[in-house]
Amino acid sequence: MPELNKIVIQHQDSLLYLAEDEQWVADEHDALGFPASASAVMFCTQHKLEDVQIVLKFNRPGKFNGALTPAFAGNGQSRNSAGRGRARGLGTGGRSGN
Repeated sequence: MPELNKIVIQHQDSLLYLAEDEQWVADEHDALGFPASASAVMFCTQHKLEDVQIVLKFNRPGKFNGALTPAFAGNGQSRNSAGRGRARGLGTGGRSGN
């Protein structure tokens, strides 16, 4: 069984990752890691993140990584979308790779 390497939050449209400084970044290595998928879902709920998915990264280069889309994530009324500026302490900028 492959070992789980990292759990991250990814924006569904831009495919950017949420970083520790609460910015959206292109490089998954700069992404904020969570100890469990439930922790990532809780973070999304607390920060009202929408249009995101929880990505499970495994130690298998080139192989499938899992992605979970929380039920609240795609209602089309995103307040914290990557590429739309700051909202509730989360925003874009810096190292987004755009």
